[in-house]
Amino acid sequence: MKAKTTTGTPDSASLFPEDKKVYEPRGSIGWVFLLLMSIVFGVMAWFSFIAYSDYTGHFGAMISIILLALLAIISFLMFIWFFRIRYELTGDKLLIYYGPLKYNVDLYLVDDIEVKTLIPKLSIALILPGFSKWVVSYKNEGKLFMCATRSMNNITIVRTKIGNIGLTPAREADFIEEVNKRIQFFKALESR
Repeated sequence: MKAKTTTGTPDSASLFPEDKKVYEPRGSIGWVFLLLMSIVFGVMAWFSFIAYSDYTGHFGAMISIILLALLAIISFLMFIWFFRIRYELTGDKLLIYYGPLKYNVDLYLVDDIEVKTLIPKLSIALILPGFSKWVVSYKNEGKLFMCATRSMNNITIVRTKIGNIGLTPAREADFIEEVNKRIQFFKALESR
């Protein structure tokens, strides 16, 4: 019985004997900065609450307390999720995990992969020493979707037809080799 595929590629999962390869990110101290951010926002929320307790019902005070508390919670969740970053190659997909969030990249859309040192521009993304998340603008590269434990040095850039992605796998050479193998497979299928 022939296996069904949902991506239109002929049974790519069966062509890669080790169908599922998991890559952890490179180690970094980014978690320290995320933890510090959550503590600072939490302390600021607490002091705002104490300072504004005399102004019960003051709308501006409540908004600042709520915003600071939300920032503390979000940065604490990001701290927890930092330890759950991983990259997974399965058949014709690259799966990027950040805590409960999962991003799918179809490998047949990948054009190229390279390692590069980047220079960040001012951006609304989260860039900290040892951590970079969401869409970040770089002077020498443009916009990258980042899910990395670094923000500038030795970023593995996966170039696709719909956008570029920045990652930091620990076993970088093995990751690049495996992605290139799969890219070549899809290019060979395309040229038929």
